[in-house]
Amino acid sequence: MTSAFADGKPMETKQSIVAVRNFKLDAKSTGTSAVTNLSESKSLIESVQATSMAGVLPDSFVFRVAPYLGLQERDFHVRVAIRTEPPVQFSFKSVRKEETLLEAAEEFTGILSGLMSGKKIYLGTINTSID
Repeated sequence: MTSAFADGKPMETKQSIVAVRNFKLDAKSTGTSAVTNLSESKSLIESVQATSMAGVLPDSFVFRVAPYLGLQERDFHVRVAIRTEPPVQFSFKSVRKEETLLEAAEEFTGILSGLMSGKKIYLGTINTSID
């Protein structure tokens, strides 16, 4: 596993783990209100900021794993976000998931084709329900 800063520069794995485990959430709310004889106006500005007490939070993680037994290792990129609504929690979103899985599927069909004496292998889905 590797991790990176927002600008893409690598971050030490130990540093990223400590940053994720020890973070602080600052929330600020500012409101204004004005009332006159024939009108009323209100505005509310909220700001939420997450910071790590051990440095900068990582922007992304990269896991290098084989998606299935017998296939080559690939990089799976995961973007890190923080949900600030209670309860506060980390959110991880897969980046380029479909592209990476398609590459693995194409590799798998190549392996199958080699094992089946070059017979045509099709990639896709099939609907088996009867209408």
